[in-house]
Order: sequence, then C-alpha cells, then structure tokens
Amino acid sequence: MPTFPTYDGELPQCLNPLNPKHYWLVLYWVFFRPTALKCYLYQADPEIYKSEGGWKKFIADIRLPTYKNLLLTALITTTLVSFLIILLGNFFQELFSPSVYWSCPRSTPRNLSKEDFERICKLIDIRSQKFTLIYWINWFTSNLAFMLSRLAVSVAGGVAFGVAFGVAGGVAVGVAGGVAGGVAVGVAFGVAGGVAVGVAGGVAVGVAVGVAGGVAVGVAGGVAVGVAGGVAGGVGALRVPFWLIHLIRVYNPWQRRKRHPLITDELNVLPLPGSSRYLFTQLNTDPEQGLQLCTQVLSNPFQAWAVHNAIYRHLHQTQHPLQTLYNWLKPEFLECYVSFPIDRQEQRDFVTVKQSLLSELAGVPINHEGKAGFFRTLPYSLTYPLRKIPQSPLRDLIQLFHHLLFDDNQSPISHLENSPNFTELTTYPHGSEVSASFQTFLAYLKFQTSADIATAPQHLPQHLTWLNPTDTFLRPTVIQALHTLSTLSQEVHRANILSSKVTQRNAILNANNQLETLKTTVTQTIHPNYPEQKLLLRIIDQWQTIITKVGGELANAPLLEPVANPYVVGPPVTGSLFVGREDILTTLEELWNKPGQLESVVIYGHRRMGKTSILRNLPGRFDPHTHIINFNIQTLGTLQTTADLILALAQTLYDDLPTHIQPHLPEPQPTDFPTPEKDFRRWLKKLDQYRQKDRFIIAIDEFELIETGIREQRFDTSLIGHWRGILMDFPWIIFAFAGLHTLQEMTQDYWNPLFGSVRKIPVSFLSPAAARKLITNPNDDFPIDYTPEAVDQIYHLSGGQPYLIQLICQNLVSRFNQLRFEQNQEIEPLFTEDDVYEVINHPHFFQEGSAYFRAIWEQAQETDAATQLAILRHLTHDPATATQLQTALDLDPQHLTIGLKLLLDHDIIQLNPDDRYQYRVELMRTWVAQTQLA
Repeated sequence: MPTFPTYDGELPQCLNPLNPKHYWLVLYWVFFRPTALKCYLYQADPEIYKSEGGWKKFIADIRLPTYKNLLLTALITTTLVSFLIILLGNFFQELFSPSVYWSCPRSTPRNLSKEDFERICKLIDIRSQKFTLIYWINWFTSNLAFMLSRLAVSVAGGVAFGVAFGVAGGVAVGVAGGVAGGVAVGVAFGVAGGVAVGVAGGVAVGVAVGVAGGVAVGVAGGVAVGVAGGVAGGVGALRVPFWLIHLIRVYNPWQRRKRHPLITDELNVLPLPGSSRYLFTQLNTDPEQGLQLCTQVLSNPFQAWAVHNAIYRHLHQTQHPLQTLYNWLKPEFLECYVSFPIDRQEQRDFVTVKQSLLSELAGVPINHEGKAGFFRTLPYSLTYPLRKIPQSPLRDLIQLFHHLLFDDNQSPISHLENSPNFTELTTYPHGSEVSASFQTFLAYLKFQTSADIATAPQHLPQHLTWLNPTDTFLRPTVIQALHTLSTLSQEVHRANILSSKVTQRNAILNANNQLETLKTTVTQTIHPNYPEQKLLLRIIDQWQTIITKVGGELANAPLLEPVANPYVVGPPVTGSLFVGREDILTTLEELWNKPGQLESVVIYGHRRMGKTSILRNLPGRFDPHTHIINFNIQTLGTLQTTADLILALAQTLYDDLPTHIQPHLPEPQPTDFPTPEKDFRRWLKKLDQYRQKDRFIIAIDEFELIETGIREQRFDTSLIGHWRGILMDFPWIIFAFAGLHTLQEMTQDYWNPLFGSVRKIPVSFLSPAAARKLITNPNDDFPIDYTPEAVDQIYHLSGGQPYLIQLICQNLVSRFNQLRFEQNQEIEPLFTEDDVYEVINHPHFFQEGSAYFRAIWEQAQETDAATQLAILRHLTHDPATATQLQTALDLDPQHLTIGLKLLLDHDIIQLNPDDRYQYRVELMRTWVAQTQLA
C-alpha cells in the first residue's frame, strides 16, 4: 500500500490557541497549504486515519490536544479575521464617501443634488461649461468611490464568509465526518476540504451580498455595485487577489531567491509566469529534489502543465536522458499518495505520485482515484495550450512505461507492438540497450510452445552479451535476467531433441526450477517501478505454464523399452555416477590449486571404496598448467628391475607432456638410463628448462605392490628415498598414491623417508545423503523411482559401501527389465523394500559379489588370520564386547586388541556406543555366515 505524503517544512507538534503566531499559521494553511493541515493531523496520530468511526471513538479522539487545539485556534482565528475585515471595510466606506470639497466652497453642504449643484455654480463667475465638466468628474468619482467602498464591504464579508465557512463551518462538517470516520478524517475533510471551497468561492458569495445592499441604496448605485460584484465574484473564484500578490513576488528581485508561489500556494488556479522555468532550474540543480518539487505541484491539476514542460525540457537537454529517466523511477517518494486519502476506500483507490507523474507526462489525465473524470480532464483541457508537447522517442518511451505499468485493459504485447519504432532510441546513450531489450521482451512474450522457448537465444541481440563485470549497462540486472532466460531455454531445447523421455522430463524440471529461482531474483534485484520487472515476471509465468504442461505430458509417458542399466560394478566410475567424494576432491583442489611447493598424498581405504575412481576424476579440476599422469602400477608384474620401473615412469610422463614441451625432449630409451636414478634426475632437469609454469601430478594406484616388488627383490629399497629426493628437488612433481594401507602400516624402514612429506587421506563409506543420490539419481535418464524404505534398506545392508550399493541397484534394474519386458508383467517403475530383499536373497547375488567379500576376508587373513578371522566368525551371530570376545574365543588380550584395531582401521567392524563390536557392512556378515562357518 502507498505511504502518506510528507510535508516539506516544519510543523508544530501541537497548535497553541494562546500563541498568536499559530493564528497566522492556520490562516496560511487555510488559504495556501491545505496539505500542511492534513500532514499536521497525520503527524499527530497516523492510526486515526485507519480507525473505525462512531460517537465513542470521536469523543475519545477529540479530547486529544492536537485536535482540540486545532478547533479552538481555527474558531478564534475565524472570529478575529471576520471582525477585522468588516471593521476595515467600514473604514474605507467612510474614507471614500462622495465629496465635493475640492470643487465647491468649504461652506457648501455635502451630498448636493444635481439641481442644487448647478444653481450654486451659476452664482460663481465661472463659465458654465467648466462647471458641467467638473460635475461629471465629481459624479463619476463619487459613485466610483461609493462602489469601491461597497465592494470593500462585500469583499470583507466574502472573505469573512470564506474563512468562516472554510474554518468554522468546515470544522462543523469535520465533526460530523469525524463521527463516521475518526477525528483526523473529519477535520481533514472539513477544514482542509471545506476551506478550499469556501475561500475560493467566499468572495463571490460576499459580493453577492454586496449587490443586494447596493440595490437598497439606489438603482444606479445598485447596478454599478452589481456589475462590480459579478466581476468580483469571478475574480474571487479564480483567486485573482492572491494571484496578483504572487505576480508581484515573481517579478520582485528580492523575492526571487525564495520559493516560487507555485510551491507555496497549492490552491492557485491561474498560471504564473516562470513556473516551468523555476522547476526546470530545480531539476538542473538537484534532479531528485527537483523531481520531488514537481510531484508536489502535481496535486494541483491547474499547475501540472509546469511540471510537464520542466521535465521534458530537462530530459531533452541533459546528456543522459534515459539514465535520468530510470533514476527518476527509483525514489521512495514516488510510492506516496498524490493526495491525502481521508477514508479506507480512498486509501484503496487513490493513485500514487508515480502514476500521477507518468500519466501527466504520457498525456493521460486522471484524477486522484486513477480515473479520467470531469474534474481532471477539465483542468487538463483548460491548461493544454500551456503545454509544450514534444514529439520525440523519449515521450513515446514514457507513454509505453505508463501503459505497461498501469493499463491492464490490454496485454503487454499490444502495448509493445503499438509503440513507435524502438530503433529511434538508439540516438541516446544506452538507447540501443533499451531498444533491444524491449524488442526481446516482445519476442519472449509471444512464445506459446516449448519449441518457441527453445529459440530464445536467437532473439537476444549480440550487443547485449554479458561478457564480464566491466561491461556497463543502464539496467545490468535486466540484461542478466534476459541472459538467464536465454540460458535456461537450452534445457527446453535439450528436452525437445533428446529421445529419452526421462531425460526430457529432467531437463524440463531443471528449466522450471531455474525459472522459479529467476522469479525470486527479478523480484529482489530489479526495481519495482521499472516496467521491466513486470514484463519479466509476466514472461516467467507464461514460460512456466508452457513448461509445466510439457512436463506433465512427459511424466505420463509409459516405458516402452528396457531400462539401460546405469549402475557400474567393477571398473572405476566417472561422470555423474561418481558421487559422495566431493569432500576428498575439494581437499585435493585446496592442496594443489595454490602456488609454491605442493604436498603429495596417499589415498587409502579397503577394497572397492572408490580410490581408483578418485584418481580417474582428477583431470579437469585444476588450472591448465596442472597435468595428471596416470602411472599404471599393475604393469609392475612385467618390470623386473628398478631401471625398468624408472624407465616406465619416464616414458609415461613423456607421453603425457603438453605439446609445447614434448618436441624439445627426446623420448626416453633404455640406453638413456644406465644409472636409473641419476639419469632420471638429469632427464627431469632438461624437462624443467621447458616446462614454464606446468606441474605434474603422478597418480600411482595400488602402490602397496611396490612393497611386494621390494620384498621379491625386484626393486631396490633405495627407490623410496629416491622418490622423496625428487619431491624435494623438483617441487613441480607431486605423487598421489592410492592403496589399501597407510604408510605407517608399511613397517619397513625404507618407507620412513616419505612419512614427513606425504599427507594421508582416508576413503571411507558414503554418507547417507551421498548414498541416496547415487541410488535414486544415477544419471539424468534414469526412469525408475525408489520408495524411502527401499533407499534406507539399501543403505543399511551396504553400510554406504559404494560397490555394494551399485551391485544391489544393478540387480534391481536387471530384475525389473526381466519382469517387465521378458515376462510381460505390468509392474510399476518403483523399487520397494520387498524388491531389495528379492534381489539380495537370490542365490546369484553373493556369487556376483564374492570377489569383494573374499578380498576383505583375505586381507584379514594376511595380517593376523588366527585372531581376525576368529573375531569375524564370532560376530556373525551377535555383537559382542571385547571381554565377551576374549572369553568366547580364549584369545591373548594383546592379540585381541591388535586384531580389533586392524579390523576397525580397515572399516570391517565398528564399535557401537554400548561398547559392543559388530560388522560395519550387514552384507559382509551375511556372506561370512553363509560361506565361512562350515
């Protein structure tokens, strides 16, 4: 809801009937600034304007000092002014009474008739013609003086009546209105509204009384006074006396520095010279303050022409008219009522300053209620000749703004199509941006189908491209919103060209979500006074309707062919299936996306946790100067010596060198490495001469096989120290090891050199959120849903182990395709908890996963078979504490502690809050119970 206007001067908190200055203040409010009176009442208690009426409410409100003192001050002012004006009128009547002292002897009686005057003049020895001329001059001046004296009385009575009606009578009306709508409403209407009528017509009514008095004096005098009274009535209605005073102020050089009467007199009817020039000067001095003065003048429809001329003159003379126009749409005072509403109905109907201003500039006269009524069109028609109507693109643009913001009778498409050619705006700074954006709005509004939306980028002009933050736009948020619309339309285009219904549905859903986000952004970032906000919201709603309809059609599309199984069991996972490891990748990005010497890492965890997948997903996450070198350690079976290993590493590194480095170096050959470690260093120094800013991350998977080669005496123990030296001497070389054990678990001394320079990063089970994402959304084309119970059960059975999750879900999809497309069963594309149990209870399930389960079992068997395997067999029945395990298995306490620690470190078991140990993965417990308890 709009806010109430504020007074631009100082107002007393409460009038004081004992302060003579407040009498003059009330008179000033009455005759010139009714808005000040309304602001005084609103300042006292804004809530009274919104309160309900009634006698009890009125009696309670009238006791407040603000309203009580206003009534007393107004009544006293009425009495004093009426008495003073009547007294002065009688004085001037006596002063201008007809007299012939100047033409007759002093002893001659006053008020002679014509015959007596002629007889006296004949007695004097002067030519008769002179006395005849003197007579007529005397007759004219005498009656003129009489007429003026009567007029003075009439004016005095008229003004007194005007004040009495406007103040005292108005207060009476206010009291009656106050009962219905509250004191503030009634008094504001009675005193301010009544005064406006009473003062404007008070003189005319008073003169009418003078005419009646003139008839009683005499026919000739009565006619003269009547004619003068008629003229004075019109003069009073147009406030000519005040206008003459204002005219003197306008041309008085001492008064020019003060505020123009245009601002100080809200009831002025006749135009004043220099009005538009004054507003134009204020706009040039301070555009926002000048605009605020213009909006104050708009409340008087007889002076709105000055606002019109001043604003258009300023816009056409400033260097950046479009920027000025958009800046003028931002001030908060534009959201005020153009005039004070006096009841709740008017609070709903009264227009804002913004609407009144744009309607004036657009040439669409409206009243305060937003209607083109008689009382608004008449002043507009009378003052139309004073308006200097410019024919320019600026005026056309302002008319478009007015239609888009306030005219809901026609669609925005009609307004945009009926507007003049937007290309004419290109002559102004930022004109091409405004022109192109409105043409884009028009194109986007005409879209009726998803195929139309897919063509959105074709309608966005090239010069509106959002390149970088240094681009300067008049409305950057508007241009960004247009680009967002163009970008999200690609999702609709993608939905139109893809063959998969699921992919189409997901693309449509994504586009709809982006539109919802854009709607919030547009509402928060684009000023509500900009018509672009209304247009963008209209476009978003229209596109959402189209997209929602398409999404509903896709949702009802049946599955006509087997579902492509997206779950991967066995090989490393890349792309969308690789989920739940964002924390590890973020850690690696933080380590390796910084200057200087970088840390090497060892990524460890038990089998099929996704370590290899992490290494495979490293490319593309770092700057262009950081290169990932995948060194396949599984080929070590064919490498028999340290020289073979180092040569293989050099050749792998050479094969993956950037194109600007590789031509400068010869390909490593066996003959080039007679002393492997020394020659490899020499080769790296040559590489350093050409690498510039490039860095190389050497990813070595299953690095524990190196220890196997050392144990088998195929590799020298000095290899590990050699690698540590490389890390120290060549900071642009980084090692990323991945394997089953941490370096600390490798008890041989030759691993010690790496302890201080390698960071350890564990890879454990997926979190519930990451597991849910992997289960329910393996890719954008997946058409089958899961019940929440099914998802929870899969996580419980797998413990969050990514391989087992993939294994269960892969079997679910295979079972669905078999039932639906091979056995022709009408089943819903929805996996339930029962489906999960059907899969894991199938005999083939544990056979498919035996490689994983057996690897875990063998890992425990290799380290401490007697202890760890005994613990695992016992825990298949029930969870148990360490004491219970020791009692049941009769194990040495030290061996039991070591065995439990290794099983915990390798994530095979876990310790519950009740100090009992149990399997971390329920499916592992089931496999042990089925295969190892014979």
